[in-house]
Amino acid sequence: MPEPFLSKLYIPPTPSFYSNMSQSLGEEKKATVIIRKLERVIEKEQGLESGIVTFHVVSEQIDPKKFSSKDCFRVVLPLPDEQSVSIWATPIHFEERAVVLLGTTDPMTPSAWKTLEENQKQIHAQSLVKIFVGHSASSDLFSLGMMLFRTLLVNDTQGMEQVNAKIQPLISRLKPMLQGLSFAQKKDRTILLRRIRIYMKEEMKGFSHQAVLYKQGDRHAVGKLATLDPLWHDILTLGLRMVTSIPEFSFCGNKNDDNDLPLMQALSETRRLAEQVKIELFGSRQRNNEILLACDQVRQQRTMEHQDAV
Repeated sequence: MPEPFLSKLYIPPTPSFYSNMSQSLGEEKKATVIIRKLERVIEKEQGLESGIVTFHVVSEQIDPKKFSSKDCFRVVLPLPDEQSVSIWATPIHFEERAVVLLGTTDPMTPSAWKTLEENQKQIHAQSLVKIFVGHSASSDLFSLGMMLFRTLLVNDTQGMEQVNAKIQPLISRLKPMLQGLSFAQKKDRTILLRRIRIYMKEEMKGFSHQAVLYKQGDRHAVGKLATLDPLWHDILTLGLRMVTSIPEFSFCGNKNDDNDLPLMQALSETRRLAEQVKIELFGSRQRNNEILLACDQVRQQRTMEHQDAV
């Protein structure tokens, strides 16, 4: 692999549920390749030739929405007389059913170059494509979303494996829930949040906000001090918008959204919800008194433990 491509590669974190990478590194697929432009580059020192190529890749095994401009493609085109040419390329445009790539061929002999030129207008239906996923904004957002779920939902009764097992069915249900609705529209957003809250209350009862601060034996005794249910579900919805790639809902509607804007939007929404949590915890005299009382109880308990130790 050429050095410029190495810096783009995405190495998935472990465990695997912190990554949205759905295919193995360098997974091979069959595709049809159509060359749109071919420009020769002569390498005088070695007596070889190479070319800059613009071409379309079409395959039922390749969904353009799942790739970004940082991904790397290794394409092998079959030529007559059992010859072939290899190209390293990156996407420059995404169409509904095709990826447009720009790349450079491996150095080849002048005779091999002549064969490529003579066949450039042919449809190369038996081409092989290896895809090396690059680091993208959706990768960062997915990891951040799963870290948010880990921070809020892992407790003394469930680990990350159990949390992930409950999150995945909800993710698969999101698209039907969102059909015809846009999270950007206030009316639609209200409908979406209501549907998500209903699902969480019915199917994800183990996801309690009391479990963030309290052990299992203490949760019922303390009541609902942490946050109100609607805000809690808004925070979990924030995580869902990070770990999915659903147009009109997710921060990154698809992997083609490869810029800083989705991450900036996610961080802005995180800060807004953090302010809401602060208001819920400290914004009323009653809650302030409850928190002060809890602090006093902890301080008294620690004082008694210290005196007993002395």
